[in-house]
Amino acid sequence: MSTRYKVGIGFIQQFIFPFATIALAVILYSRDPSFPSAAIITGYPIGLIFLVAYPLLLRPGSRDGSKDYIELARGARWGTIAVAAISIPAFLILADVLDQRVLGLGLLAIGFGSIWLPIASAASAFGYALANGENAEQLSQQAKKSPFNFEGLSSLFLALFLGRGRLFLKRWRATLYIIVPMMFYLSGWIFLSTSGSFPVTLFGLILGLLVPLSSTLSLSTSLSRSSRLKLSELLDKTLAPSPAI
Repeated sequence: MSTRYKVGIGFIQQFIFPFATIALAVILYSRDPSFPSAAIITGYPIGLIFLVAYPLLLRPGSRDGSKDYIELARGARWGTIAVAAISIPAFLILADVLDQRVLGLGLLAIGFGSIWLPIASAASAFGYALANGENAEQLSQQAKKSPFNFEGLSSLFLALFLGRGRLFLKRWRATLYIIVPMMFYLSGWIFLSTSGSFPVTLFGLILGLLVPLSSTLSLSTSLSRSSRLKLSELLDKTLAPSPAI
């Protein structure tokens, strides 16, 4: 399976369900303003099931599994970015044309708030690749190159999963880049709850919580204690600020 194909699969998995939900919301509310929002919102977070399951099913402990999932998650990230982009015109239509401001605002917040999820999901596979020398130098260099690229953000989540939260202070701007979408994600589901979608919104909130938990579990079962210590040392070097010249 080619790299481009894997990226495409990841993109589709995270794009298709939110896109269908947003399209349905616009179509149905243009015909019936009283349509129950819970019936529409239910399908929005289904794609997150892949982000929860893949770290466990693909087993980053296998060489091919870790590489495959890194590419899938890379595509998934582009999928969430595309969803965030289409959430803007959807919000304008729902809020200004169809008078569904709370629903539109909730979908907009979740769209922008979902960007961090593929990165958190892929952190375990990223960690395994680093610890076992699978393109470790290349991945490490990419992480050092920019704190905001896929590798840089994955290394931050990896540090968190390994209990190295203090490393977040070394890249505080990238940390904010992660925290802000998390707040948007939480706020979006709260907005949808107030629009009458509760308790369906719990489905999205729980799946969002399970994404980093599944990645943490996969990491802890795939690497030995000594490997995790080795990886922590590598992260110390990777996330260290560049020396002043």
